[in-house]
Amino acid sequence: MPEPLLIDDRAAVRILTMNRPEKLNALNQALSQALYDALVAAERDPAIAAVVLTVPDGRFAPAPTFPSSRPDPEDPRAVAARADLTVNLHLAFSKLSKPVLAAVRGYAMGGGCGLALACDLVIAGTSATFGYPEIKRGIVGAVVVPTWCVRSAARPRSSCWRWASRSASTARSRSA
Repeated sequence: MPEPLLIDDRAAVRILTMNRPEKLNALNQALSQALYDALVAAERDPAIAAVVLTVPDGRFAPAPTFPSSRPDPEDPRAVAARADLTVNLHLAFSKLSKPVLAAVRGYAMGGGCGLALACDLVIAGTSATFGYPEIKRGIVGAVVVPTWCVRSAARPRSSCWRWASRSASTARSRSA
């Protein structure tokens, strides 16, 4: 089984490549833990000045939709541990003193969109599409959505939720 996260240092930039293409880079326990550990290690490494988060295949980590990605609902400890890891992973982005960039092409839906929004800057290719399709079904998006909506000074909270419930494509976006 390949490593869920590839780490490559190029001068002062640490590149974190999510590597679960067989599961569309869905965030499971192993990938989430590896991402968290890599962010913590980047913060502690004085040789690293910035972090780039990306994927090799254009699918930027959808929500954990595969049964193997979710804890057993009958095991409350496993569910709590997974929830804690998810929260800690998203908090790690905001605690880093170094900039984190997301390099996105293709789809960034659900958890992938949440990871991208947790970064300081998103560099999106023309094929990038962002969204939280689960909101249409009454499910609150990834942990980062409420925080992003509250922090966003660019739009009122209500329009933030409308935006989050539909996909936003960079092919349709306009220059400022």
